[in-house]
Amino acid sequence: MDRREDFFVLNALSVESRLRILSFLVNKGPMTISEIVDELGELFQANMSTQIKGLEVVGLVEKTRDKRKRNCSAIFSTICVDFKEE
Repeated sequence: MDRREDFFVLNALSVESRLRILSFLVNKGPMTISEIVDELGELFQANMSTQIKGLEVVGLVEKTRDKRKRNCSAIFSTICVDFKEE
């Protein structure tokens, strides 16, 4: 990852609800947006979709289609940022 990509990832993680969503997906596994809303109970589905899209754009979450459902899953369980300049 280059510095610009690092910035976008850190920016996406600066939103508390996104951190909670990512942590939840890492620990519970793939779920639909409705299931995440039901489990976390803190955001409406439209807002949850927006937050997940923010994580998806920077490559932290992916959506997959399974017959009738679209599951969201965390791509990484650990994120490390190296601040040392090369």
